[in-house]
Amino acid sequence: MIYLSLAIAPVVIILFSIYISDSYNREPIGLLLLTLFAGMLAVIPVLIAGVVLSVFE
Repeated sequence: MIYLSLAIAPVVIILFSIYISDSYNREPIGLLLLTLFAGMLAVIPVLIAGVVLSVFE
């Protein structure tokens, strides 16, 4: 559980800094979270491709 917390902490810090730094035109928090979720989903095909390609080594 500590490793998960250590992995998520930089993401939370970056999201918070993006949200706070733009004082004139802040992005909606839902859009930031949607982008985060899309980034997490984008890792799945890369992991599958890595597993499939490692068979050919």
